[in-house]
Amino acid sequence: MASYIYNAEKVKKHHEDYELQKRATDIVFGIIDTDTRDRMHARSLSDEILASLEIEGENISYDSVYSSICKRLDVSLETKAKTDRYAEDISSLVLDATGNLEEFSTVRIKSWHSLLFSSMAGIKLGVLVSIGTVPYISAKELAEIPKSYMKAFLPIE
Repeated sequence: MASYIYNAEKVKKHHEDYELQKRATDIVFGIIDTDTRDRMHARSLSDEILASLEIEGENISYDSVYSSICKRLDVSLETKAKTDRYAEDISSLVLDATGNLEEFSTVRIKSWHSLLFSSMAGIKLGVLVSIGTVPYISAKELAEIPKSYMKAFLPIE
């Protein structure tokens, strides 16, 4: 097992480097006009969404995702891309995850769950796991799990 040693000097240096880079980035973004900055933000989020979905084996149109993100960020587009419900739902989820600074709550989790697993979404619950990968828990093992943990296994209403 690896052990870690806290080195205050290294942490301080890395933090100072981060602060310097952040100030430089803030200056550059201050020079860029708002529309360009919003487009860059929309492109970045769209790239992240597509990369994440690709890992999961999902295919979605980049233009559809980009259009959905732009619509929610009030970024005007020269051409309108065809959007779909899944792109809209994923865009809503990602914008909430990255822009909502409120305390994380069960209401948000349920909202994300609804967006991910709605009947029109691209990810279907049945394709997430194959039956061979689901662990078996015996009745004895189940009885030993504290009741407070069982709340995590309750269905979302």
